[in-house]
Amino acid sequence: MLIKTIRPLAAVLAVVSVVACSSDDSSSDDSQPTPAASSAKTDPAPAPAPAPAPGPQSAPATSAGNPGQPIVAQSSCPTGPSACLSVSNGSNQYFIPNSTVVGIRFPIAFEADPEKVLNLPGTDREQVSEENLPQLTTPVIDASGRPVFAAGSRLIGTLKMSAPKAIFNVTGVKYGSVVYNIAANAEVPSQQVQSREVDLWKTLLGAGVGAGIGIAIDRYTGDQKITWWPAVLGTGVGGALAAILWPNQYDQVQIKKDEVAVLNSGLR
Repeated sequence: MLIKTIRPLAAVLAVVSVVACSSDDSSSDDSQPTPAASSAKTDPAPAPAPAPAPGPQSAPATSAGNPGQPIVAQSSCPTGPSACLSVSNGSNQYFIPNSTVVGIRFPIAFEADPEKVLNLPGTDREQVSEENLPQLTTPVIDASGRPVFAAGSRLIGTLKMSAPKAIFNVTGVKYGSVVYNIAANAEVPSQQVQSREVDLWKTLLGAGVGAGIGIAIDRYTGDQKITWWPAVLGTGVGGALAAILWPNQYDQVQIKKDEVAVLNSGLR
């Protein structure tokens, strides 16, 4: 009887024990971190991409009229003689296309009457010395790279003084002792200015009138004796006022120092 009662009780205890064990296993599993969670690591932020290396910088473009940009003269003009500037020294002839910029510069200021023509260098009292002649700012070389004439070569010709453009007709280029014949022109920026010049006759007249006024003042305000100093003072004051207030005024055409221009084919 006792044995029959113990067997069912043992079975119940066994079931309860199994359930308790399974419950403990499940709770212990929940408390442990998952392998994925424990092994997960934060990836570092991607490094910024390096800035691209700068490419080669292009040099600034320079005008063909600059000294550092030589012009290549040809032995013939491909588009016909009228489309080129011809340069020759008797034994050699070169052609420069009209589309090429040949720059010139005036190293000193020029001033003369309107429409007056100046010979450069000239042979009269207004002769311009060689170092003050207009200069080329553009070197010219031949097809093989040899210089025809360099920057700084002097220009020979005639200069017609007019405003707002003076006309410079160039008939020669002097490079060292060699003179190249050329037929070219340049329109040079200019301006009309008013010049003042002391008029000798007006100054003498003013001095005479001043002397007379000084003598008259001294005669009628003094002791009836004429002294020398009022006449001298009146002469000086009268002459100075005449020179300042009544000079000769006339228009002039002026080309400024370091003015630049460009050569064109042909004379004008």
